Amino acid sequence: MPDRPPFHRQSVTDVFAWLDRVASPCGREEVPLGEAAGRRLADAVKAAAALPRCDVAAIDGYAVIAAGTVGASDYSPLPYRAVDGASPLRAGEASPLVSGETLPAHADAVLDPALVEQHALTMEISGTVAPGIGVIVAGEECEAGAPLLHAGRQLRPHDIGWLALAGIETLPVLGRPRVRILLAGHYERDANGPMLAAAIRRDGGIVGGTDEIGDADALTAALRQPDDDLAIVVGGTGQGANDFSVAALAHAGSVDIYGVAMNPGESAAFGRVGERPVILLPGQPLASACAYDLLGSRLVRRLAGHDTALPYVRVERPLARKIASTIGRLEVCRVRLRDGLADPLAIAENRLLRSAVRADGFVVIPENCEGYPAGTRVTVYRYEP
Repeated sequence: MPDRPPFHRQSVTDVFAWLDRVASPCGREEVPLGEAAGRRLADAVKAAAALPRCDVAAIDGYAVIAAGTVGASDYSPLPYRAVDGASPLRAGEASPLVSGETLPAHADAVLDPALVEQHALTMEISGTVAPGIGVIVAGEECEAGAPLLHAGRQLRPHDIGWLALAGIETLPVLGRPRVRILLAGHYERDANGPMLAAAIRRDGGIVGGTDEIGDADALTAALRQPDDDLAIVVGGTGQGANDFSVAALAHAGSVDIYGVAMNPGESAAFGRVGERPVILLPGQPLASACAYDLLGSRLVRRLAGHDTALPYVRVERPLARKIASTIGRLEVCRVRLRDGLADPLAIAENRLLRSAVRADGFVVIPENCEGYPAGTRVTVYRYEP
């Protein structure tokens, strides 16, 4: 087996460039409309027909001819006759209908039920409506042939409802990358596998399996299996005698980057086996989480066709206390949000996974910065919306 390549910290910007070079969306597939929420459209979707196809009620009420209601008021209600709407409507007639129901012929408005007093055989209306009130006219949602949604859109629940109205039953969406997690070494209790699997699913990937690998030869063999779009190896990225992950990747394919100018997560590595990218993350859970969030997440999201921005809501807050950092290395500092301030966690706690559990979010200090004094407004990436 070849020796482990030399450790050399690359800037996060250089790592981003590598990730963007090796990533391309994972094909496409057709899925039922009800399973498409959160997926990215592979192609634009156009309306086969006008939506709605004909004038429909926008509210529950009574279909009427608007001109016939002129002069109606509380003091001078007009007598009307209730009809079923099967025949064209005439002046002095009102047809009850519910929202979304097709208007009878000649009807051009829907009267609010509050303006109608129903009697045994007749009704009285006490209000005037203009043409178009309470009506969604044919083609108001969209015209026939008009684009409903553009390619690349991440589908929201409202989109699904709108497409259902248009009669769409299946959609072409970008494929989801299949990611295999390989745990290098033995873990009495594995935190990394479940944590990374949750993050991969969040980013649009499918976890193809989580396997524990005991030695370099077994890891080399696992990396050469062509079943997945991406392999993520956790652990064994240090420079100790028992750290075999980087050497195994060099044997199976190539190591393009070993070392990142960031803390935590500096021992992360990146390479390829054939055309398939491979990410090596540190085994320490907090370092693994940080390296995945800032770097690995970008690759999974690109493979899934998603935006590469960090998948967290951003807010700005003044710092309650200063944050010190080292020039030449990007650092991640977890903070709590209270009293309108971002309060950095203690340095000792920032090394522990529980810091991410207790924190409300984190601040990224760029490589060219020595930190921020108290009171500086910083961007906080919130773990929760």
